[in-house]
Amino acid sequence: MKYFKQYKGEDAVKEITKDEARQSLEGYWKEEALEDIFSNDKAFRLFTPWANIWTQTEDGAVPMAGFYGTVG
Repeated sequence: MKYFKQYKGEDAVKEITKDEARQSLEGYWKEEALEDIFSNDKAFRLFTPWANIWTQTEDGAVPMAGFYGTVG
């Protein structure tokens, strides 16, 4: 699983680590939800007030643009 982050209002997309993705979402999403997502390697597209964070699976699947939540 690959993780990506894009700051709102910017075009640049940065690949980040799993730990960076989790740290970016902490405090904005419930800890129980984050534990489930990251422990079970669930695909997702989530947001904070400053950025969008999402995954890309090994087969290249990315949550659809405009969708926010977990997949599977």
